[in-house]
Amino acid sequence: MPDRIEPDDRRHGERGAALIMAICAMTLLMVLAGAMVTLTLTETAIAARQRNGLQAFYAAEAVVVRTMRDLREAPDWEAVVAGASGAPYIEGPIGRVLGSSVPAAPLSQITVAAWVSSGDAGMVTIRGEARGPGGIRRLIETTVVREGHNLRVALWREGP
Repeated sequence: MPDRIEPDDRRHGERGAALIMAICAMTLLMVLAGAMVTLTLTETAIAARQRNGLQAFYAAEAVVVRTMRDLREAPDWEAVVAGASGAPYIEGPIGRVLGSSVPAAPLSQITVAAWVSSGDAGMVTIRGEARGPGGIRRLIETTVVREGHNLRVALWREGP
């Protein structure tokens, strides 16, 4: 009987289908794994940039506060302002500028600078800047007024 199909002949057209399905599944899993790796690396870079930006911001704030302390303790702050005309009042790595209380390792790449300039009638403007890894830069500008032995902040502005 020639119409009869043998069991081996019936499956002849499906040979290799399992291999093709396995290759497709593996390709799909590899694409998904690659996307997850890329996403993880991107999120890590974003988090590092955010951390560096916050460290630079707080370093700029610290150098402004340090300058305010120096001005508060100075008997004649006009002499301090005149002595720093054009040049930075304080400049250098944050550990050296702020002293040994700053942990060295995480902040070792941050440099800070502060400028002071006289403003209107008894006011002094302090500009603090911090630069960190990856081109991070943070700026704080404040105007202070001397009231006896204290300073009053008249203006506080934060910049990128």
